[in-house]
Parts: sequence; C-alpha cells; structure tokens
Amino acid sequence: MAGVVNETTRDRAVSILREIFPGARVRVEPDYAAAFFACPAETDVCVISGTGSLVCSQDPESKLICRSGGGGYLIGDEGSAFQFGRDAVKQFLDSPLDASESLSAAIYQLFGTVVPGDIIAEIYRMPAPATIMAKLAKSLVADYRANESYAVASVHFQMDGLARVARKHIERFELKSRGLLNLCLAGGQWKGAGELQTVFEQKLRDADPSLTFVITRIEKPPIHGALTLAHRMVNPQPF
Repeated sequence: MAGVVNETTRDRAVSILREIFPGARVRVEPDYAAAFFACPAETDVCVISGTGSLVCSQDPESKLICRSGGGGYLIGDEGSAFQFGRDAVKQFLDSPLDASESLSAAIYQLFGTVVPGDIIAEIYRMPAPATIMAKLAKSLVADYRANESYAVASVHFQMDGLARVARKHIERFELKSRGLLNLCLAGGQWKGAGELQTVFEQKLRDADPSLTFVITRIEKPPIHGALTLAHRMVNPQPF
C-alpha cells in the first residue's frame, strides 16, 4: 500500500483488512516493498523513479525493507517524474513563447490552455497535482534529447539529487561492505529513457568514485513482488 510510512499507518491498514477479511492472515507493506521483491534475487539496492522516487534495500538480518528518500512531492522525490514535470511547467511559465512545440502541445493537452495565469490556477485546483504534472516528464525528456538547455539542466540536477540519496542510503546501511553492489532501477520514469540511467550512473560514480556497482532494470511488474510476499506468508522458502 502507498502511504505506509510508520507503524501507526501500518496498524491502521492491518485493522481495516482484518475487518474486511476476518480470519485471514494479513501482512501490510509499503508499495515500494513490492517493487523491491520484483527485482532480481541478487539485488542489493532498488532505485525507484516513478511519479515519486526513493531508494530501498533489505536488511539481511531483520529482513525489513529500509528506505531513503520518498518524502513526497512537497519535500523530496528527487529525480521523479513529478520533479521533471514541475521543471517543464516552470520553463513554460517563464518563457511560453520560447517553449518547444512538443512541450507547448503537452501543456495544452494537460491543462486545456496555454495562458500562464490559467495554468497556475488549474494546478492549484488539482486534487492530485503530483500525478498530473508527472505526465509532463516525457516532454522534458524529449526536450533533453533536443538539447534544450533547461531540460539538460533539469536532468543533471534531478539525477544528481537521486544519486546522492542512493549514496547516502548505501552509507547509512553499510552496504558498501558487500563489495560489488547490484542496483536495480524500477518505476516508469526509467522506461524508454536510457539517457536518465546514463546520467544517474555517472552522478553516482562522481558522488563516490570508490563505489563499485552494476545497474540493471526491473523486468517484472511490482505485482510479482506482492505475490512473492504473499507466497512467503504460507511458504517461508523463496521461489
């Protein structure tokens, strides 16, 4: 489930599920746990970039999933689709006449207008601005490929932020002692945007030149990870 940020929210979710399914065996995990368990078995660190972003790994002793980042669009989510979408909107609002045709078209399709004041008003009326604005991430990546300066700056800034979250996570949970680390990229932002992986990898190497790692991309959908967890509830042996 999304929004499982502490034991209080976890206990509340468990209570609701037990009311709906009395007598059932219940386990509640944050949604990023499903992504982690959908990664290859040898994964040490999962780097998620979708509408939001975070970095997670599994403690080898407690088996708990540890995370870094994931503060939501108000206080974090570096390298997320929302952040790229926000940068795209800011660029359009600052210079609407200089915006690329693809960005202008995406703005109009999303907001139904290209008038800056109307766009701002529409954003503040949205019940879920992060999800809506994340849809502009593809336009920013397209502008990055076209070497638009704002998009190049955004990609490097956001990937640097996400790389720093990953590096701090590795330090915090002492993962470097494992030697060569296996990082798996999960989330829709990585799909079809190999440039982001290239920049992220370089930023991570720049942040810690002594860090040794390999990067792969998730191949199975997160639902597979959820099924893995469900299977382990009735069969402790991994499949």
